[in-house]
Amino acid sequence: MLPQLVNITAITGQRAQGKLTAWQTPNGSLNVEHLAGRGLRGEVLVFYWSPAHNWQVVNVTQKTGATVAGDLTSWQSRVGAFNVEQLAGRAPNGDLLVFAWSPQHDWQAVNVSQKTGYKIAGDVVSWQTPNGSVIVDHLAGRTPAGELIVFYWSTQHDWQAVNVTAKTGVTVTSDLASYVTPDGPNLVEHLAGHAANGHLYVFWWSAAHDWQAVDITAITGRVVVGSPAAWLAGNIAHLGVQGPNGSFLVFWWTPATNWLAIDASAISGEKIAGAVTPYQRPDGAELVELAGARSPSFRKASRTRIPSCDR
Repeated sequence: MLPQLVNITAITGQRAQGKLTAWQTPNGSLNVEHLAGRGLRGEVLVFYWSPAHNWQVVNVTQKTGATVAGDLTSWQSRVGAFNVEQLAGRAPNGDLLVFAWSPQHDWQAVNVSQKTGYKIAGDVVSWQTPNGSVIVDHLAGRTPAGELIVFYWSTQHDWQAVNVTAKTGVTVTSDLASYVTPDGPNLVEHLAGHAANGHLYVFWWSAAHDWQAVDITAITGRVVVGSPAAWLAGNIAHLGVQGPNGSFLVFWWTPATNWLAIDASAISGEKIAGAVTPYQRPDGAELVELAGARSPSFRKASRTRIPSCDR
């Protein structure tokens, strides 16, 4: 089938700016597709579609009174018998806001900054981990001073925060990427971001140790200028990020090696400008890793097939 284009703005009458976040939920036997983003005046907009109806939109700001100043992240939680759809983003005054909807209630907003005392700059990332039978929701972002803060919530406690910079001594100036890997019986939570000097850091935590940080640039010799994107291919962790002069840098780590890096632009001949979006697809017996990014020419999007790394 040839690719098709649907103009959701023409259907709903609502425009959005910035990057959208996507998720899916069941509604009986139907699957509902969702997109959420920021309107032209900072409104939180949720677009949704199912086989039962065409694209529709709900203005979450009209229901909650809260606007956002950046991109959103999305995740879902199970609370009792109900599935809760959640969004998080930064308010214009730097407060971290979480928006939630479930069959029990319409969209509501929670001010996490008021509960924890930390304001944020830039966008946040989200991830989840189990703690026994309880699922813990996590958000991470940086404060205006560059402190890395991890916020977390579960059905056992309200929103709390830990200052990772206070534990590691490392500040960040970029938005973050998150990923989770197994380590024997433990899960290891990772965050990646860069400092003001362009050094790329990975922060990690598990039940076996508190937050630590490693300077990936000191290991690989590669400095960066963009916010990283993270993905896993089996047990191989990857980070993709813009380097100086628009180069697309790929860092990877395996249990058998320390961090390594390649300049994918030197191989592909394509430079990038801004964020990287990674994805994977099978090609016969091979798993192909790809990444999409905007070209510096602003006239085209670049897609790079990431070369196979020594595993």
